[in-house]
Amino acid sequence: MAARNAESFVAAAIDSALGQTYPDFELLVVDDASTDRTADIVASYAAKDERIRLLRQAESGGACVAWNTALREARGEWIAVLDADDLWRPRRLELQLAVVDANPSVVLVCSEYERIDVDGRPLVNARRAGPEWWLLWQLLFKNIIGGHSQVLYRRESALACGGYRSECKFAEDYQLWVDLTRDGGVVCVPEVLMDYRVHDQSASAVNLQIQRTRAAQVSDRAISALRADVTPEQVHAVRSFFQAQFALIEGTLPQLGRDVRHLRGAFWRLHPRLATLVNRLALAYRIRRQWARYARYLFKAGRKRASVFAGSHALLG
Repeated sequence: MAARNAESFVAAAIDSALGQTYPDFELLVVDDASTDRTADIVASYAAKDERIRLLRQAESGGACVAWNTALREARGEWIAVLDADDLWRPRRLELQLAVVDANPSVVLVCSEYERIDVDGRPLVNARRAGPEWWLLWQLLFKNIIGGHSQVLYRRESALACGGYRSECKFAEDYQLWVDLTRDGGVVCVPEVLMDYRVHDQSASAVNLQIQRTRAAQVSDRAISALRADVTPEQVHAVRSFFQAQFALIEGTLPQLGRDVRHLRGAFWRLHPRLATLVNRLALAYRIRRQWARYARYLFKAGRKRASVFAGSHALLG
């Protein structure tokens, strides 16, 4: 847990960790030079429960520095992040550790989660459960893994890929998920295991615009890593296509169709274990459905049918 000036929420977060049905864990809290009572609250818990360790940073380095400190200091094989304003459901660790025990190739486990307001009242569930190949495909274009506090990942794998990258500030988690899943599997537990607190002082709320910009940069790097021969303009067009931001797409339709088709091939080459006939057909169907949405947008915008059909031909190959 990274915590800075979180005195309003940190006790509830720690209580949710201590209420886990799986008891064999350490809770490592890195206080990022808080100026309120956050460190004192954590220290009071640590004095009563030896599973809790408090590390204090003399100067604030931000969440990225705190997460990397915790990553280095942790003694367990698996890392389960808990942001200081979020809550774990009681079976969070139990169910996710059962997944990794049953799937040795998995490096990352996520779950569904519920959004709550500042007072803990439920808002809406964030549902992402789906097959592994679909999670990995969507991860190319957006942070489909989502809320940090419902992710479990292998510590050794995270250290091997450099941990949290400071240059990706406000999208460090998204970049780490991309790095981790290049060489390992991901599973989403189809059950709500975390409550994500929405409030106007959270890092996501305060830095929403720069977070979106950084996330777009992570996506562009993920796409470029699969196809080194594409230009930034082509990458931008492909990302905009799959994010349904059709008005932002530039360039010719045949070029976009070819780029999408080649990206799909590169994706399956990166994940040959998942490239079954059923999965390949399912992805092809979803891409064609997205292209149909794009075609309807183009027709409404007055584009000539011939150019749209040329793009469709390039997509299908």
